[in-house]
Amino acid sequence: MTKDGIISSGRFARWVCLCLLLSLVVITSTLDETSVRRGGQALAAESAEKQAVTPKAKAPTLVGGKRQIALNWQHPAGDVIFEAYRVRYREKGAGTWTYADARALSGNQNFWGYETSATIPAHESFEMKDGTTYEVQLRAGKWNDGYPGWGEWSEVTETKTLPETTDDRAEPAAGVTLSASNVTATTATLTLAGHTGDWYWKRTAPSDGTCSSAVEGTKTTASGLTNGTRYAFKAYRDAACTSELAASETVLTFPPKPGGLSAATRRKALSLSWTAATSATSYEVHWAERKGKDGRDTDWDFAARKKVVACDDGPCASPPTAFLLEGLADGTAYGVVVRGRNASGYGAVSAPAWGTPGAATLSASGVGASSATLTIGQWDESWRYQRTTPSGGTCSAAVAKGTTASLSGLSEATGHAYAAYSGTDASCGTPLASVEFLTLPGRLSGLKAEAPVLPDSKSFFEAP
Repeated sequence: MTKDGIISSGRFARWVCLCLLLSLVVITSTLDETSVRRGGQALAAESAEKQAVTPKAKAPTLVGGKRQIALNWQHPAGDVIFEAYRVRYREKGAGTWTYADARALSGNQNFWGYETSATIPAHESFEMKDGTTYEVQLRAGKWNDGYPGWGEWSEVTETKTLPETTDDRAEPAAGVTLSASNVTATTATLTLAGHTGDWYWKRTAPSDGTCSSAVEGTKTTASGLTNGTRYAFKAYRDAACTSELAASETVLTFPPKPGGLSAATRRKALSLSWTAATSATSYEVHWAERKGKDGRDTDWDFAARKKVVACDDGPCASPPTAFLLEGLADGTAYGVVVRGRNASGYGAVSAPAWGTPGAATLSASGVGASSATLTIGQWDESWRYQRTTPSGGTCSAAVAKGTTASLSGLSEATGHAYAAYSGTDASCGTPLASVEFLTLPGRLSGLKAEAPVLPDSKSFFEAP
């Protein structure tokens, strides 16, 4: 500035340039800050948009079949690679959805991977109905890259399964036969002839069973049966056991083993009894000499030593469950078993019973003036007794097996005789054994006992 206050033109120009430069710096800084702010907001918005939803699945196309539905679908639009799909369906108008549980839908009922087709349902779980309209939905899932998981269900699509036909349900296949053989107490072999491919079977009697898994080939084994029971089976084309191929004839499993076998001893015989075995029409009794500790070395020869127990005219619905095994040796220990038989064959043998034949014995013990105790030996059943001397005795009531009989009111100093009889011999007609004994005399009366008079001890020992 000059002395008179006027700025020179050069200095003025420099001040103008400086002011313009400072203004440009301020404007640039403001623009940069605004750009950064706007850029961050754009990135945040982009990230929020990416994490919002998994895209909605496209509705599948459906083809109705026999009790099943085939699905086809497309991936949702865009570059997203999905990790899973899920399917659900229901009868049209129903409120509850069923989540498909097919072979391709293992794990959490997901289509893991990138499949775009499936068939529902699988035979392991259930079957759809014939001629029924179903509604189906599909959804996609993705969990990686910040996606939340399942997307929305697709729009509902529907289709109808094929109607039931008489040729695949009502009538068995022509030329196909099902037979049951090799029957045991708990199993039977099923053989299907005249059919190629897999097949299924189930029990139809005595009650309706469950459908089996697929059978490859012509034979399979029905197990878990109950002995002494009649069964019938059917073979089917399908896993739901609705399309019949053939039915078997009724087969009968072997009878169960008889229980409660007992052997009561007799002279040269054993009296046997047991409980009935279901479906048995006759029984076979087998015996052998008892050998070894607890009979463990006994030689059971079923072919050589057997007796058939049946009705008078042969096998019958209710054969006897008692038998007198005769012709045995007294004093020899025997083991006996029994097994039932029906039209299919022999059942299992019973647990053994043991006995030693011999003549029954009767003994008297504890004999007093008016009482005694009778004991029967070599007898394993109930029994009776009767006084035979003095005469006029009456037949007693049955005495339980293994129990003695107490006698009272007997005459003193008198000979007595008693006989034993079978507990079933109510009239005491055939004696098994007898015993004689003499009762003791009673107390004597009118006698007086006095102490003896002994000589004086001194005079007794002195010499005369």
